Amino acid sequence: MFESIIHALKSLLKKPFKVGLITYYYPEKNKINNGVAIHTYYLSRELAKLGCEVHVFTKSEKNSLKKEYIGEGKIVIHRIDTKFNFPIADMVVRRRIEYFIFDNKIINEVTKENEHEKFNIIHTHGWFTAGAFISKYFNNVKWVHTFHSLEKDRMKFLPKEEKKYFKIIKWMESTIEYADGLIAVSKKLKEDIIKQHPTKEKDIYHISNGVDIELFKPENIPSNYNTVLCITRFTTVKGIDLIPKIAIKVLTKDPKSKFVIVAADENILDSLEKTKQQIETLEKTYPERFIWHKKSIERKDLAKMYNESSIYIQPSRWDSFPTTVLEAMACGKAVICSNKGGMPEMVENAGIIIPFSSNAFAKNILRLLEDYKIRERYGKRANKKVQKFSWDLIANQTLDLYKAITKTKEEKEETGEALKDLEELHKKGEKMKNKPKLSIIIPLYNSEKYIKETIESILSQNFKDFEIIIIDDASKDKSLKIIENISKKDKRIRVLKNKTNKGKAGTVNVGFKYTNGRYITFSDADDIFYQERLKKQVNFLDAHPKIDMIYGNIIKFWEDGKEKIYNAVEFKNTEEALLRLKKESKKTEKIQESYKILDPEKYIPGPSIMFKRKIIDSGIKMDENLRNAEDCDFNFQIIGKGYKIMKMPIITHKYRKHPNQKSGNQENMEKATHYMLNKLRKGGYFK
Repeated sequence: MFESIIHALKSLLKKPFKVGLITYYYPEKNKINNGVAIHTYYLSRELAKLGCEVHVFTKSEKNSLKKEYIGEGKIVIHRIDTKFNFPIADMVVRRRIEYFIFDNKIINEVTKENEHEKFNIIHTHGWFTAGAFISKYFNNVKWVHTFHSLEKDRMKFLPKEEKKYFKIIKWMESTIEYADGLIAVSKKLKEDIIKQHPTKEKDIYHISNGVDIELFKPENIPSNYNTVLCITRFTTVKGIDLIPKIAIKVLTKDPKSKFVIVAADENILDSLEKTKQQIETLEKTYPERFIWHKKSIERKDLAKMYNESSIYIQPSRWDSFPTTVLEAMACGKAVICSNKGGMPEMVENAGIIIPFSSNAFAKNILRLLEDYKIRERYGKRANKKVQKFSWDLIANQTLDLYKAITKTKEEKEETGEALKDLEELHKKGEKMKNKPKLSIIIPLYNSEKYIKETIESILSQNFKDFEIIIIDDASKDKSLKIIENISKKDKRIRVLKNKTNKGKAGTVNVGFKYTNGRYITFSDADDIFYQERLKKQVNFLDAHPKIDMIYGNIIKFWEDGKEKIYNAVEFKNTEEALLRLKKESKKTEKIQESYKILDPEKYIPGPSIMFKRKIIDSGIKMDENLRNAEDCDFNFQIIGKGYKIMKMPIITHKYRKHPNQKSGNQENMEKATHYMLNKLRKGGYFK
């Protein structure tokens, strides 16, 4: 209830971007192995984190409505009853009729919600497009469609029971010609779409599937067997009929091998009964070494299953960009896949790509099972490569596309984007994939004595996905030369130089303009980072999407070797900091030092913070009127604007105390205190 009120109030101040996500497949529980369901589930959640209002329209056994608040946005799930009351024995026909019922009911549901508050865009998945076509023209809403496959390509490999309905599918897919933008989940799929929909070539955009890199990650789980894993569906498109042929070759030649498949045994077509019997025979022949999971597996158990395996295989006849392969790669597993669809471009040198052949699969499986070093090499490459496919990056690319499509002609002309093609956004998306997760800003002035040790403490971190932006503030010593020499040895270090001295605030603001990370932190040029600091803080922000800024304790140390732990100020909850700031704005005459505004004894150590880039994207920056306590002012701005902050019970770094320190300048400290107190009294920190 409280979340809905907060969201409603925020919506009055700034109208959220409203998305209608139409997908037949969307999980009701956490057991999802269908690729479209996985895609739409994560996309909807990440779009909500970006502040969107996402309405998901999906099929169910009964009508229902559910709201969920995530980050700054929300998800509304509209489940639509697709049941009908007449008996049909043919399961393929029954499924197709349910599709048509869903597609027709969409028109009513989307129109009703659009009347309440207009959608910015409708986004369809699969081939359920007739409803979106009607909604586009009757409701005047822009429409984008994601191709997860092309039915013409899949049809070559479908069972005979499915092939006879190709004309219906072709007719449904023809409405795509009227969409405002098309998304392909792989480059190969994009090429195929261009061939089949030539009039839409300029409007086809490549945004790949993603992976939950927090759930699917390497875990050291020992096993008594060399396990081969395959997560698939009971269809010839996925090569289920090849599994028994591969398994029998591997199991007979390697007595220590084990085969595990996950494939639901529901609605198996008559043409695949023989394959089902072969798999059941393998179960009986090798009761401990051939395991068939006939039901969907919960996501956390699936992650464990990947980690218990030695090799993951995907013997598909055609697959655009399978999520299961991404998940296996994220868990650091060697992958063997067929050279079909988009799989070669996703695996590249992080696995083995082979022709669709049971002999080829068996041969390469046995080779990898014999050599753990090759498996490890592929696994490390796979885990590194898959970091580019995190769902937050995919959602950012998708939202960029939405906004490009929904811009009016006047808006495009104003911003000089009238001639921009969607490929420009694709290039931006590709750059985003290569961006570091964290940006570290170091303002530098006359620190030749300490800067090398500071940089070394950062480079030795066990978290490596960062960039260091060092801005020399017109130093008069050898500081610039030192950092330029160090930067030549590590491409993650970028060196900038101010022509004139700007002070810390102005220098950090320069650094903000060059950051690429989704998280940002600072370091003074004489600090020393603790080795686990970056990893712990990044993991915390990843795991807590509602928290915008974190900070920790520090150790103060002196040249004579003396050290002292400094415990940062702590709040009972994230709202208490804002209440304290507002309270002090009414009785500031007793404050002698600006950093004690929140607490008479403690404060938030500046370089201990790490925050999300949306804070600086909102316009918050260092106040360049200050020459002392700039980081305190920066923190007060974040608190005053209502961003969520939290203290972590860790020591982030060692803070060096020495005679030449800027913070020791009493005159500048008094000026800063006076300036910040006036700013506080006048409400300068609040919304």
